[in-house]
Amino acid sequence: MNHGPSRILTCPHCGTKKEVISLLSGNTAGGVVWSDQYVEFPFYKVASDIQKCPYCHKYYVIDEEIEFPLSPNQVKVLTGDTDNCNLDCFLIMNTKEYDWNTSTNNTGKLDFTDMHRAYIQLNKELNNKEHKRKLYINYIQCFNTHFFRNNDTQRKPTPVEWVWFVDCVSKFIPLAFDSEVIFVAELQREIGLFEACLKTLRKFELEDKEQHLDFRKMIAERARNKDTGIFIWKTIQKEESSVFLRENPDSLPLPTV
Repeated sequence: MNHGPSRILTCPHCGTKKEVISLLSGNTAGGVVWSDQYVEFPFYKVASDIQKCPYCHKYYVIDEEIEFPLSPNQVKVLTGDTDNCNLDCFLIMNTKEYDWNTSTNNTGKLDFTDMHRAYIQLNKELNNKEHKRKLYINYIQCFNTHFFRNNDTQRKPTPVEWVWFVDCVSKFIPLAFDSEVIFVAELQREIGLFEACLKTLRKFELEDKEQHLDFRKMIAERARNKDTGIFIWKTIQKEESSVFLRENPDSLPLPTV
């Protein structure tokens, strides 16, 4: 994992800037994928979707990068050579701000206390559908990490905390994409809607009997046993190289799209 220049974020509430991580390269080897779609990659770190301003302490959602295909000549300009490069994974940024004189490990990842505060604030403010999706997914995964994924957690969620979690899942499901049917079934299982989970999986089986069959079986088995716990779906053993390039506007050419 090779760090790139610091990505500079600007708080939409007060204008304060903060530095977060960017990568020049990384890979997914050794990654762990959980049933709630939370992923842990030891050699691939990115900035959190939900950020906290260090000055006014308010929260905001950041946008994803834009992907462009690059030609071998453009790769050579950016890196000096084209060996061992996965061209499909190159990213070049035109609209984001970077400081090419600094580098940071900071992802801006929130703990559960901050994520809960972010949920309360942003749930009232956000109108953008994709930003709402990011908020809900991040809250769901942070909740699971705090209470279930983290072995150091000493307590289970209180009834009030559980109600907040169910509320978040209930808000996310209507925003789920058609391609997220299995994820919806998993979330239904996690909040105890076991029959709804099995019904969702049966609908999916009518359309595609093979896609993620192992994952579907894992979910269905736990739903039948009335088990709401998250679990590890799969690990990624093979190294899958990914290179991410950020544009220095003073020296790098724009990609030809």
